[in-house]
Amino acid sequence: MAAVFGGLQADNYDRQYSDRYLLRRIITYFARYKTQLIWITFTFLIVSIASALPPILIADGVTVLQENGHDNVIALLIGALFVTAIIQYGANWVRRYLLSVVIGSVVANLRKDAFAAAVERDLAFYDTHKSGKIVSRITSDTQEFGDVVLLTSDVFAQLVQVVLLLLVLMSRSVSLTLVLLLTLPMIVGAATAFRWMARIVTRQGSRAMAAVNDTIQETVTGISVAKNFRKESMIYDEFVKINTQSYNINMKRGFVLALIFPVLNALAGFAIAIPSAIVSTLPAAMIAAPAFSSTTSRFAPSSSPLRTPRRILALVGASSPFSSEMLAPLNPSSEGSSSYDSTVPSSFR
Repeated sequence: MAAVFGGLQADNYDRQYSDRYLLRRIITYFARYKTQLIWITFTFLIVSIASALPPILIADGVTVLQENGHDNVIALLIGALFVTAIIQYGANWVRRYLLSVVIGSVVANLRKDAFAAAVERDLAFYDTHKSGKIVSRITSDTQEFGDVVLLTSDVFAQLVQVVLLLLVLMSRSVSLTLVLLLTLPMIVGAATAFRWMARIVTRQGSRAMAAVNDTIQETVTGISVAKNFRKESMIYDEFVKINTQSYNINMKRGFVLALIFPVLNALAGFAIAIPSAIVSTLPAAMIAAPAFSSTTSRFAPSSSPLRTPRRILALVGASSPFSSEMLAPLNPSSEGSSSYDSTVPSSFR
């Protein structure tokens, strides 16, 4: 595994927090913005309902056209789809705007806490941990956390859409719905495998970026010393080595993430074909199956929304290399005393 993903090791102050603890810590950051979260939830519901309406409208429109074939049905269908698209766009714009404000504030607060923790660490901590990697956790990891939260919010919006579509499908055809649900384990299994791979390569990518930032920071800090001893070529070769390692790791990361949607889209094709072959309702299967597969596939590139806060909170909760007894203050009640013995040895008398 080290040969595949670069062999970058975790820092010794990294901790394996439980998901429940991380969620509790993250909620404390978002709890300050209750009003915005209420509006975000409201727009979530509007976007989900508006996203679920087009498949239902198209399926009903096809059914009506097959029965009577009036031209005004097409006009009504296009008008309904147009209004639905406008509502979906407006609600999604408001949702994204409020999410950007909230996530930006949460990321700023995370950076403040991480920076405060970095300042409070003693010099012994920086003797064993390079400052460039600390900077990477404060800047790059917090920004990635904001991106992952935004992606996760889109997944939850699509989950509501899938639930609505599932209820509609159950009311139309129970057999089709059951057959469609039987195809989900295939897509979920592939998404879970990609999620595992994406978690590994994303973690290694963060470590590689931390190594690059550390090399740049250390080089810039000690550039005067390197120039005095004519070691420019040595530090340049060291940077090229680290940068090449980061490039190779991120190439693997991009390759893994690029495979996710082609593979899952191919599996979605099977999810369309199987219900269509068993139950002769091709339009409904073509409309419903992509919605299920698209929502399931988005869990894979999101990796783990709790991975980046785990790295940030590890810095916030990092302990000193000294024990608590060594750092404990002296007892003020204890007093030292010294005495002078004026006795002169007999050999000097």
